[in-house]
Amino acid sequence: MSAATQLAGTELLGFKVPINDIERRLTEVMTGGEDTGEDSGVTRASLLNLALYSEKPDQLTENADTIAEITREAACRTILICVDPVQEKTAPIAWVQAHCQSDKDGNKSICSEQISFFLTGSTSGLVRNTVFSHLDSDLPLVFWWRGEFSDAFEERLYSRIDRFIFDSEVWTNPRNQLVRLADACQSGRATFCYHDLAYTRLNSYRQAIANAFDLPALGNSVAKIEGMKIRYPKGRRMSAIYLSAWLAHRLHSSLDRAHSSEGRYVFRSSSPGMPQEIVIETTEVEDCHFAAAIKAGNYLLELTRCGERDYLGTKIIDGATGEGSEDWLPNPRKNDAELVIQILERSGKNRSLMQLADIVGELLTV
Repeated sequence: MSAATQLAGTELLGFKVPINDIERRLTEVMTGGEDTGEDSGVTRASLLNLALYSEKPDQLTENADTIAEITREAACRTILICVDPVQEKTAPIAWVQAHCQSDKDGNKSICSEQISFFLTGSTSGLVRNTVFSHLDSDLPLVFWWRGEFSDAFEERLYSRIDRFIFDSEVWTNPRNQLVRLADACQSGRATFCYHDLAYTRLNSYRQAIANAFDLPALGNSVAKIEGMKIRYPKGRRMSAIYLSAWLAHRLHSSLDRAHSSEGRYVFRSSSPGMPQEIVIETTEVEDCHFAAAIKAGNYLLELTRCGERDYLGTKIIDGATGEGSEDWLPNPRKNDAELVIQILERSGKNRSLMQLADIVGELLTV
């Protein structure tokens, strides 16, 4: 029995087609039949190419559902690539389908195309050629890599990518993976900007901290910031590292390696108006939500989720008077598809994460 025969989830991929017949069959799928030359009333919607790459065939069903969720919000040509590098090399297998919205009469009105591939073997050129030969060539390429980097992450692939998405929380050794990413960026061949879902999950926390320090009380206490304590659940260490790096970067601080240890990082700054020293502590705690507390002079800023509700609590306590104020910001839980949609909606080449790369690399080597 072939690997493709045993593959679960192929029923979600649409129509199986020969590789050399993909474009013609896509046209048929979009129009609901043979091309007659007449206007079918279906609008092909595509603002970009989105490729989702995975080397875990057992996640095909999840990946197919994820792509379907994204295309409900983002107009794009999607390419789903499922690779089994363990199996012997065979010819690639392809499927095509369209994700469509319906008008008030129930007819297809706006559709996004999807091409899916199942590839076997570890030949990196097969992945590269499969992706590039089926792009909508006039549109940028957003490449979402799910899992650890492999030999398929090579120069002739990443040199064509415009935006690169990954999730460092699922990596066994984030330091080694980020070194590989840094090497690609420093090679001069990679021009993409990258997005880590672990960092995107922190958007509401970073916004809450920034909002709090816009208030008069805390705004006058930036130079008095002593440090931050972060509590994170299992599997969220990279988010804790990113929040630490973000605060240090905002305070123009550099890591003092001699006085730092894993989970306790000392930063120093000589910039005017910034604290000379801050200490950031990160602790993994069982059965807790991601939480942070920042000490700034007499003030304590606490950020915690409101139980199972989709809100982030921001509490400012004045240590001199014991008084405090509390605010709640929307903080809905987002799955991977929703995080990617959020990234795509912001468009452009936001390089805020890339500015933290050096600090994050240092924290992972302490």
